[in-house]
Amino acid sequence: MTPYAVSNNSSFRFMGFTVPGTYRVSLCFGLFAFTCLLGFMSFSEICANRISRSKVFINAIRIIDIAVICFGMLTSIVGLDLGALWDLSDFANILIAYCNIPLLYIGFKYVKKATVHFESKDDTPLSSAVIGVDVPVWDDKARAN
Repeated sequence: MTPYAVSNNSSFRFMGFTVPGTYRVSLCFGLFAFTCLLGFMSFSEICANRISRSKVFINAIRIIDIAVICFGMLTSIVGLDLGALWDLSDFANILIAYCNIPLLYIGFKYVKKATVHFESKDDTPLSSAVIGVDVPVWDDKARAN
């Protein structure tokens, strides 16, 4: 037995119940999957709110989220092999990374200017003049202070 294997004899107490080791691992995987689903649903709703504040649009996104979750659960229960779908998902994540890396590189100079301004502690508010980009939100907040 490897040091990482969970034996059936190991157990722990959870909410007054004794839970064997194999169930402990299953419980951890289940909680991880559940929190991932909640996180992805929240993220998709936040993104949808950036696109449109329409209640119809937001509800459509929620329905799509639930449909995708149900599809994933059913394919897992039935035992379908979705290797091609996973490959497509990995490819889409690579494309997103390729889009984000240049944007991070371009935006680094603005982050650096904001960091230098923050660390200077001269009590001047962050504004467009400090960064060199016209951002009305920063100017409004600078005037309010």
